[in-house]
Amino acid sequence: MNKIVYYIWNVSIIALIVISVIPFSTGLSNVVLGISIICGIISYKKLEISKKSKLLIIAYCSLLGSLLIAGIYNGTVPGKTISFVTWTLPFVSMILANHLYRIQSYIVCIVSISGALLSLIAIWESIGNNSMPRLVSIFSNANILANTLIQVLPFSIVGFMKIYKSYRIQAFIILITILLNGYVLIHTYSRGGFAGFIIGGVIACMLYGILNRWNNTFAKITIIIGALCISVLSYLAINPSLWARNYDNERLLIYKSSINMWYDYPVFGVGLEQWKYYYKEQYIYPKAKEPNVSHPHNTFLYFLTGSGLIGALGYIIFNILCVIYLIRNYLNDRNHIMYLAMLWVTLGIIIQGFVDLSMGHRFAIHLYMLLLGYITYIDSTYRINNELVSRHNQ
Repeated sequence: MNKIVYYIWNVSIIALIVISVIPFSTGLSNVVLGISIICGIISYKKLEISKKSKLLIIAYCSLLGSLLIAGIYNGTVPGKTISFVTWTLPFVSMILANHLYRIQSYIVCIVSISGALLSLIAIWESIGNNSMPRLVSIFSNANILANTLIQVLPFSIVGFMKIYKSYRIQAFIILITILLNGYVLIHTYSRGGFAGFIIGGVIACMLYGILNRWNNTFAKITIIIGALCISVLSYLAINPSLWARNYDNERLLIYKSSINMWYDYPVFGVGLEQWKYYYKEQYIYPKAKEPNVSHPHNTFLYFLTGSGLIGALGYIIFNILCVIYLIRNYLNDRNHIMYLAMLWVTLGIIIQGFVDLSMGHRFAIHLYMLLLGYITYIDSTYRINNELVSRHNQ
Protein backbone atom coordinates (compact mmCIF):
# COMPACT_ATOMS: atom_id res chain seq x y z
CA MET A 1 0.00 0.00 0.00
CA ASN A 2 1.33 3.44 -0.92
CA LYS A 3 2.49 5.17 2.27
CA ILE A 4 0.98 8.50 1.27
CA VAL A 5 -2.41 6.92 0.58
CA TYR A 6 -2.18 5.00 3.84
CA TYR A 7 -1.43 8.17 5.80
CA ILE A 8 -4.25 10.12 4.12
CA TRP A 9 -6.60 7.20 4.77
CA ASN A 10 -5.81 7.15 8.49
CA VAL A 11 -6.24 10.90 8.83
CA SER A 12 -9.52 10.86 6.89
CA ILE A 13 -10.97 8.12 9.11
CA ILE A 14 -10.06 10.02 12.28
CA ALA A 15 -11.58 13.19 10.82
CA LEU A 16 -14.70 11.27 9.75
CA ILE A 17 -15.23 9.97 13.29
CA VAL A 18 -14.86 13.44 14.82
CA ILE A 19 -17.13 15.11 12.24
CA SER A 20 -19.75 12.38 12.65
CA VAL A 21 -20.01 13.23 16.35
CA ILE A 22 -19.52 17.01 15.89
CA PRO A 23 -21.01 17.77 12.44
CA PHE A 24 -19.94 21.39 12.24
CA SER A 25 -19.61 21.40 8.43
CA THR A 26 -21.67 19.36 5.96
CA GLY A 27 -19.34 20.21 3.08
CA LEU A 28 -16.23 19.15 4.97
CA SER A 29 -17.98 15.99 6.10
CA ASN A 30 -18.74 15.06 2.49
CA VAL A 31 -15.14 15.72 1.43
CA VAL A 32 -13.67 13.64 4.26
CA LEU A 33 -16.13 10.81 3.62
CA GLY A 34 -15.29 10.80 -0.08
CA ILE A 35 -11.54 10.73 0.59
CA SER A 36 -11.87 7.84 3.05
CA ILE A 37 -13.89 5.75 0.59
CA ILE A 38 -11.56 6.50 -2.33
CA CYS A 39 -8.51 5.56 -0.24
CA GLY A 40 -10.25 2.36 0.82
CA ILE A 41 -11.04 1.42 -2.78
CA ILE A 42 -7.49 2.21 -3.96
CA SER A 43 -5.90 0.22 -1.16
CA TYR A 44 -7.84 -3.01 -1.60
CA LYS A 45 -8.37 -4.89 -4.81
CA LYS A 46 -10.49 -7.48 -3.06
CA LEU A 47 -12.72 -6.72 -0.11
CA GLU A 48 -12.93 -9.56 2.39
CA ILE A 49 -16.02 -9.59 4.58
CA SER A 50 -16.38 -12.08 7.40
CA LYS A 51 -19.33 -14.45 7.29
CA LYS A 52 -20.72 -12.97 10.48
CA SER A 53 -20.77 -9.46 8.98
CA LYS A 54 -22.75 -10.55 5.93
CA LEU A 55 -26.01 -10.42 7.89
CA LEU A 56 -25.27 -6.77 8.62
CA ILE A 57 -24.62 -6.17 4.90
CA ILE A 58 -27.99 -7.74 4.12
CA ALA A 59 -29.67 -5.47 6.68
CA TYR A 60 -28.01 -2.41 5.15
CA CYS A 61 -28.96 -3.40 1.61
CA SER A 62 -32.56 -4.17 2.60
CA LEU A 63 -33.00 -0.67 3.99
CA LEU A 64 -31.43 1.13 1.06
CA GLY A 65 -33.03 -1.16 -1.50
CA SER A 66 -36.54 -0.60 -0.18
CA LEU A 67 -36.05 3.18 -0.06
CA LEU A 68 -34.67 3.27 -3.60
CA ILE A 69 -37.55 1.18 -4.95
CA ALA A 70 -40.10 3.43 -3.26
CA GLY A 71 -38.18 6.53 -4.34
CA ILE A 72 -38.23 5.51 -8.00
CA TYR A 73 -42.01 5.20 -7.90
CA ASN A 74 -42.76 8.33 -5.85
CA GLY A 75 -40.34 10.50 -7.82
CA THR A 76 -37.67 11.23 -5.19
CA VAL A 77 -34.95 9.37 -7.13
CA PRO A 78 -32.82 11.25 -7.95
CA GLY A 79 -33.40 13.67 -5.10
CA LYS A 80 -34.12 13.25 -1.41
CA THR A 81 -33.86 9.47 -1.44
CA ILE A 82 -30.38 9.63 -2.96
CA SER A 83 -29.44 12.15 -0.26
CA PHE A 84 -30.59 9.65 2.38
CA VAL A 85 -28.45 6.95 0.77
CA THR A 86 -25.35 9.17 0.89
CA TRP A 87 -25.94 9.76 4.62
CA THR A 88 -25.40 6.02 5.19
CA LEU A 89 -22.03 5.84 3.41
CA PRO A 90 -19.93 6.00 6.61
CA PHE A 91 -20.95 2.34 6.97
CA VAL A 92 -19.16 1.57 3.69
CA SER A 93 -16.16 3.68 4.66
CA MET A 94 -15.71 1.84 7.97
CA ILE A 95 -16.00 -1.58 6.33
CA LEU A 96 -13.24 -0.61 3.91
CA ALA A 97 -11.16 0.58 6.87
CA ASN A 98 -11.44 -2.69 8.80
CA HIS A 99 -7.72 -3.38 8.44
CA LEU A 100 -6.57 -0.04 9.88
CA TYR A 101 -5.97 -1.71 13.23
CA ARG A 102 -4.26 1.21 14.95
CA ILE A 103 -7.11 3.57 14.15
CA GLN A 104 -9.81 1.03 14.99
CA SER A 105 -8.33 0.45 18.44
CA TYR A 106 -8.68 4.14 19.29
CA ILE A 107 -12.19 4.67 17.93
CA VAL A 108 -13.96 4.43 21.30
CA CYS A 109 -11.63 7.01 22.81
CA ILE A 110 -12.05 9.34 19.82
CA VAL A 111 -15.84 9.03 19.94
CA SER A 112 -15.90 9.64 23.72
CA ILE A 113 -13.70 12.75 23.58
CA SER A 114 -15.59 14.13 20.57
CA GLY A 115 -18.85 13.67 22.47
CA ALA A 116 -17.38 15.50 25.45
CA LEU A 117 -16.37 18.43 23.22
CA LEU A 118 -19.92 18.52 21.87
CA SER A 119 -21.23 18.61 25.44
CA LEU A 120 -18.81 21.36 26.43
CA ILE A 121 -20.10 23.46 23.54
CA ALA A 122 -23.64 22.93 24.81
CA ILE A 123 -22.71 23.96 28.35
CA TRP A 124 -20.74 26.99 27.12
CA GLU A 125 -23.66 28.22 25.00
CA SER A 126 -26.06 27.85 27.93
CA ILE A 127 -23.97 29.91 30.38
CA GLY A 128 -25.78 33.16 31.06
CA ASN A 129 -28.51 32.28 28.55
CA ASN A 130 -31.68 31.85 30.58
CA SER A 131 -33.76 31.61 27.40
CA MET A 132 -32.19 28.22 26.62
CA PRO A 133 -33.77 25.74 29.08
CA ARG A 134 -32.80 22.75 26.93
CA LEU A 135 -29.19 22.20 25.81
CA VAL A 136 -28.79 21.99 22.03
CA SER A 137 -25.04 22.51 21.37
CA ILE A 138 -24.45 23.02 17.61
CA PHE A 139 -27.75 21.41 16.60
CA SER A 140 -31.08 23.01 15.83
CA ASN A 141 -32.92 21.25 18.65
CA ALA A 142 -32.25 19.26 21.81
CA ASN A 143 -33.57 15.95 20.46
CA ILE A 144 -30.77 15.75 17.88
CA LEU A 145 -28.16 16.37 20.59
CA ALA A 146 -29.78 13.66 22.72
CA ASN A 147 -29.70 11.31 19.74
CA THR A 148 -25.97 11.85 19.35
CA LEU A 149 -25.26 11.33 23.04
CA ILE A 150 -27.25 8.10 23.30
CA GLN A 151 -24.97 6.76 20.57
CA VAL A 152 -21.76 8.01 22.18
CA LEU A 153 -22.43 7.06 25.81
CA PRO A 154 -22.89 3.28 25.41
CA PHE A 155 -19.53 2.96 23.67
CA SER A 156 -17.89 5.12 26.34
CA ILE A 157 -19.40 3.08 29.18
CA VAL A 158 -18.55 -0.29 27.65
CA GLY A 159 -15.10 0.97 26.67
CA PHE A 160 -14.50 2.01 30.26
CA MET A 161 -15.54 -1.46 31.43
CA LYS A 162 -12.96 -3.01 29.10
CA ILE A 163 -9.92 -0.94 30.06
CA TYR A 164 -10.41 0.34 33.60
CA LYS A 165 -8.06 -2.28 35.09
CA SER A 166 -5.31 -2.15 32.47
CA TYR A 167 -5.23 1.46 31.30
CA ARG A 168 -6.04 3.66 34.27
CA ILE A 169 -5.29 7.03 32.65
CA GLN A 170 -7.34 6.34 29.53
CA ALA A 171 -10.13 4.92 31.68
CA PHE A 172 -10.14 8.05 33.83
CA ILE A 173 -10.43 10.26 30.71
CA ILE A 174 -13.33 8.19 29.39
CA LEU A 175 -15.01 8.31 32.82
CA ILE A 176 -14.87 12.13 32.72
CA THR A 177 -16.48 12.11 29.27
CA ILE A 178 -19.21 9.77 30.54
CA LEU A 179 -20.09 12.10 33.41
CA LEU A 180 -20.04 15.16 31.16
CA ASN A 181 -22.10 13.59 28.37
CA GLY A 182 -24.53 12.11 30.89
CA TYR A 183 -25.07 15.52 32.47
CA VAL A 184 -25.79 17.12 29.10
CA LEU A 185 -28.10 14.26 28.04
CA ILE A 186 -30.21 14.84 31.14
CA HIS A 187 -30.38 18.57 30.42
CA THR A 188 -31.58 18.06 26.85
CA TYR A 189 -34.85 17.04 28.54
CA SER A 190 -35.46 14.70 25.63
CA ARG A 191 -37.98 12.13 26.79
CA GLY A 192 -37.35 9.90 23.80
CA GLY A 193 -33.58 10.13 24.12
CA PHE A 194 -33.59 9.47 27.84
CA ALA A 195 -36.05 6.57 27.52
CA GLY A 196 -33.99 5.05 24.71
CA PHE A 197 -30.77 5.33 26.69
CA ILE A 198 -32.30 3.84 29.86
CA ILE A 199 -34.32 1.03 28.30
CA GLY A 200 -31.58 0.08 25.84
CA GLY A 201 -29.11 0.08 28.71
CA VAL A 202 -31.36 -2.04 30.89
CA ILE A 203 -31.67 -4.71 28.20
CA ALA A 204 -27.93 -4.71 27.44
CA CYS A 205 -26.99 -4.77 31.14
CA MET A 206 -29.43 -7.54 31.98
CA LEU A 207 -28.18 -9.62 29.04
CA TYR A 208 -24.59 -9.14 30.18
CA GLY A 209 -25.37 -9.92 33.81
CA ILE A 210 -27.50 -12.98 33.14
CA LEU A 211 -25.04 -14.53 30.69
CA ASN A 212 -22.18 -14.06 33.14
CA ARG A 213 -24.25 -15.72 35.89
CA TRP A 214 -22.97 -13.52 38.67
CA ASN A 215 -19.41 -14.70 38.03
CA ASN A 216 -17.91 -11.24 38.41
CA THR A 217 -18.63 -7.91 40.04
CA PHE A 218 -19.75 -6.20 36.85
CA ALA A 219 -22.38 -8.86 36.26
CA LYS A 220 -23.83 -8.14 39.69
CA ILE A 221 -23.69 -4.40 39.16
CA THR A 222 -25.41 -4.58 35.78
CA ILE A 223 -28.28 -6.67 37.12
CA ILE A 224 -28.72 -4.27 40.05
CA ILE A 225 -28.65 -1.26 37.70
CA GLY A 226 -31.13 -2.97 35.44
CA ALA A 227 -33.49 -3.63 38.33
CA LEU A 228 -33.20 -0.01 39.52
CA CYS A 229 -33.89 1.35 36.04
CA ILE A 230 -36.96 -0.87 35.69
CA SER A 231 -38.19 0.48 39.04
CA VAL A 232 -37.68 4.09 37.89
CA LEU A 233 -39.48 3.48 34.60
CA SER A 234 -42.36 1.80 36.44
CA TYR A 235 -42.64 4.81 38.74
CA LEU A 236 -42.73 7.17 35.76
CA ALA A 237 -45.35 5.01 34.07
CA ILE A 238 -47.76 5.32 36.99
CA ASN A 239 -47.02 9.06 37.38
CA PRO A 240 -47.42 10.48 33.85
CA SER A 241 -47.56 14.07 35.16
CA LEU A 242 -43.78 13.87 35.64
CA TRP A 243 -43.11 13.48 31.92
CA ALA A 244 -46.28 14.66 30.15
CA ARG A 245 -46.05 17.95 28.22
CA ASN A 246 -48.58 20.46 27.01
CA TYR A 247 -47.99 19.69 23.32
CA ASP A 248 -48.68 15.95 23.60
CA ASN A 249 -52.19 16.35 22.18
CA GLU A 250 -50.64 18.17 19.23
CA ARG A 251 -48.38 15.18 18.61
CA LEU A 252 -51.42 12.89 18.54
CA LEU A 253 -52.96 15.05 15.84
CA ILE A 254 -49.73 14.83 13.86
CA TYR A 255 -49.79 11.05 14.14
CA LYS A 256 -53.40 10.95 12.92
CA SER A 257 -52.53 13.19 9.99
CA SER A 258 -49.63 10.90 9.12
CA ILE A 259 -51.89 7.83 9.11
CA ASN A 260 -54.33 9.64 6.82
CA MET A 261 -51.45 10.53 4.52
CA TRP A 262 -50.36 6.90 4.39
CA TYR A 263 -53.91 5.77 3.59
CA ASP A 264 -53.74 7.85 0.40
CA TYR A 265 -50.21 6.72 -0.54
CA PRO A 266 -49.99 3.23 0.97
CA VAL A 267 -47.36 1.39 -1.08
CA PHE A 268 -44.64 3.88 -2.05
CA GLY A 269 -45.44 6.92 0.12
CA VAL A 270 -45.24 10.61 -0.70
CA GLY A 271 -41.44 10.67 -0.83
CA LEU A 272 -38.76 11.17 1.82
CA GLU A 273 -38.63 14.74 3.16
CA GLN A 274 -41.96 15.51 1.43
CA TRP A 275 -44.11 14.96 4.51
CA LYS A 276 -44.04 18.62 5.61
CA TYR A 277 -45.45 19.86 2.30
CA TYR A 278 -48.32 17.37 2.21
CA TYR A 279 -49.05 17.91 5.90
CA LYS A 280 -49.35 21.68 5.65
CA GLU A 281 -51.29 21.74 2.40
CA GLN A 282 -53.65 18.81 2.80
CA TYR A 283 -53.52 16.74 5.99
CA ILE A 284 -53.25 19.15 8.91
CA TYR A 285 -56.24 19.08 11.26
CA PRO A 286 -58.09 22.41 11.62
CA LYS A 287 -57.56 22.44 15.38
CA ALA A 288 -53.82 21.77 15.09
CA LYS A 289 -51.75 24.67 16.40
CA GLU A 290 -48.44 23.85 14.66
CA PRO A 291 -48.70 24.17 10.86
CA ASN A 292 -44.94 24.40 10.25
CA VAL A 293 -43.85 20.92 11.30
CA SER A 294 -41.06 19.28 9.30
CA HIS A 295 -41.62 15.61 10.22
CA PRO A 296 -44.10 13.35 12.07
CA HIS A 297 -41.98 13.01 15.27
CA ASN A 298 -41.98 9.25 14.85
CA THR A 299 -39.37 7.33 12.88
CA PHE A 300 -41.67 4.53 11.76
CA LEU A 301 -44.26 7.04 10.51
CA TYR A 302 -41.46 8.93 8.77
CA PHE A 303 -40.63 5.88 6.66
CA LEU A 304 -44.26 4.76 6.34
CA THR A 305 -45.43 8.11 4.94
CA GLY A 306 -42.25 8.85 3.00
CA SER A 307 -41.70 5.43 1.39
CA GLY A 308 -44.95 3.58 2.08
CA LEU A 309 -45.13 -0.06 3.06
CA ILE A 310 -42.01 -0.77 1.02
CA GLY A 311 -39.82 1.63 3.00
CA ALA A 312 -41.41 0.82 6.36
CA LEU A 313 -40.81 -2.89 5.78
CA GLY A 314 -37.18 -2.17 4.88
CA TYR A 315 -36.79 -0.17 8.10
CA ILE A 316 -38.29 -2.98 10.20
CA ILE A 317 -36.15 -5.66 8.54
CA PHE A 318 -33.04 -3.53 9.01
CA ASN A 319 -33.64 -3.17 12.76
CA ILE A 320 -34.55 -6.82 13.28
CA LEU A 321 -31.48 -8.09 11.43
CA CYS A 322 -29.19 -5.68 13.30
CA VAL A 323 -30.53 -6.82 16.67
CA ILE A 324 -30.24 -10.50 15.69
CA TYR A 325 -26.70 -9.96 14.43
CA LEU A 326 -25.56 -8.21 17.61
CA ILE A 327 -27.16 -10.62 20.08
CA ARG A 328 -26.07 -13.73 18.17
CA ASN A 329 -22.47 -12.56 17.84
CA TYR A 330 -22.24 -11.65 21.50
CA LEU A 331 -23.61 -15.05 22.50
CA ASN A 332 -20.95 -16.68 20.31
CA ASP A 333 -18.11 -14.52 21.60
CA ARG A 334 -18.71 -12.88 24.97
CA ASN A 335 -15.21 -11.41 25.11
CA HIS A 336 -16.26 -8.76 22.60
CA ILE A 337 -18.68 -6.70 24.68
CA MET A 338 -18.69 -3.95 22.04
CA TYR A 339 -21.50 -5.97 20.50
CA LEU A 340 -23.49 -5.07 23.60
CA ALA A 341 -22.58 -1.39 23.19
CA MET A 342 -23.95 -1.41 19.65
CA LEU A 343 -27.03 -3.31 20.79
CA TRP A 344 -27.57 -0.61 23.43
CA VAL A 345 -27.25 2.09 20.75
CA THR A 346 -29.58 0.28 18.33
CA LEU A 347 -32.30 -0.26 20.93
CA GLY A 348 -31.92 3.33 22.11
CA ILE A 349 -32.39 4.67 18.58
CA ILE A 350 -35.44 2.46 18.02
CA ILE A 351 -37.06 3.52 21.30
CA GLN A 352 -36.34 7.20 20.78
CA GLY A 353 -37.98 6.82 17.37
CA PHE A 354 -41.37 6.25 18.99
CA VAL A 355 -41.61 9.94 19.97
CA ASP A 356 -38.83 11.64 17.99
CA LEU A 357 -37.27 11.36 14.55
CA SER A 358 -34.27 9.26 15.49
CA MET A 359 -33.24 7.92 12.06
CA GLY A 360 -34.54 10.54 9.68
CA HIS A 361 -31.91 13.25 9.79
CA ARG A 362 -28.36 13.35 8.50
CA PHE A 363 -26.56 13.60 11.84
CA ALA A 364 -28.17 10.56 13.45
CA ILE A 365 -27.77 8.34 10.40
CA HIS A 366 -24.18 9.42 9.77
CA LEU A 367 -23.02 8.51 13.28
CA TYR A 368 -25.10 5.34 13.59
CA MET A 369 -23.84 3.93 10.28
CA LEU A 370 -20.26 4.74 11.24
CA LEU A 371 -20.58 2.85 14.53
CA LEU A 372 -22.33 -0.04 12.79
CA GLY A 373 -19.47 -0.25 10.30
CA TYR A 374 -16.97 -0.18 13.16
CA ILE A 375 -18.57 -3.28 14.65
CA THR A 376 -17.59 -5.26 11.54
CA TYR A 377 -13.98 -4.61 12.56
CA ILE A 378 -14.51 -6.97 15.49
CA ASP A 379 -15.60 -9.69 13.08
CA SER A 380 -12.52 -9.07 10.91
CA THR A 381 -10.08 -9.29 13.83
CA TYR A 382 -11.88 -12.41 15.09
CA ARG A 383 -11.48 -14.05 11.66
CA ILE A 384 -7.83 -13.01 11.31
CA ASN A 385 -6.98 -14.25 14.82
CA ASN A 386 -8.57 -17.62 14.01
CA GLU A 387 -6.54 -17.84 10.79
CA LEU A 388 -3.32 -17.09 12.70
CA VAL A 389 -4.14 -19.77 15.30
CA SER A 390 -4.90 -22.28 12.53
CA ARG A 391 -1.61 -21.58 10.78
CA HIS A 392 0.26 -21.90 14.07
CA ASN A 393 -1.33 -25.28 14.79
CA GLN A 394 -0.54 -26.68 11.34
